[in-house]
Amino acid sequence: MRQLQIEVVELPLARPFAIARGTRTAVTVIRVTLEQAGFIGQGECTPTARYDESPDSVQALLEAVRTEVESGLSRHDLQQRLPAGSARNVLDCALWRLDAARANQTLWQMSSCSQPESVITAETLSLDTQENMALAAADAVSRGAILLKIKLDRREILEKVAAIRAAAPHATLIIDANEAGRGWTLKAFNIAMVGQPLPAGQDHDLQIFRHLKHSASTSSRYYSY
Repeated sequence: MRQLQIEVVELPLARPFAIARGTRTAVTVIRVTLEQAGFIGQGECTPTARYDESPDSVQALLEAVRTEVESGLSRHDLQQRLPAGSARNVLDCALWRLDAARANQTLWQMSSCSQPESVITAETLSLDTQENMALAAADAVSRGAILLKIKLDRREILEKVAAIRAAAPHATLIIDANEAGRGWTLKAFNIAMVGQPLPAGQDHDLQIFRHLKHSASTSSRYYSY
């Protein structure tokens, strides 16, 4: 029989992290540990208030299925047992890791995938003043970062992007607008992607966006609203 352990862990950040919707200095993580016959699988999730989640609500969902999980609930059955969200995700991750450990396989072997190659991940630049974001970009590049994710809101958009591009002229830049992206024109700065530009519930506005390609020699795409 499985054992399910649920922990709430407060992880302090090295520095304050700001986005368009607020600033935080720590991250509250729900950590799930599954143990079965000496094998262990773990998963973590971060409850998101933006989607009506809290540590208490996620814990409540996990406790509601504790008996089923400890009795052997499968990854497949979990998809029907819990709604999409942090609780289902953290259990799914833990079950994948537990099943892989029991089968003495990696996760990619368990999922019948080819062995993954190394991938480039983005270093995020927290929302800050123009000067501080440029300094953060320069620091990231000096440490080897080649893909930067820029957090923006509705203030000094072009000025911040211009300063960051000047500080990191060869880096690939992507922007996380956190629902504040309407009205931006960023073609001059060679931006590879703009994420989450529209407020939740306004996806219909995607029908009227203007989509521009920089040139035939690049796959970068630019969005103007």
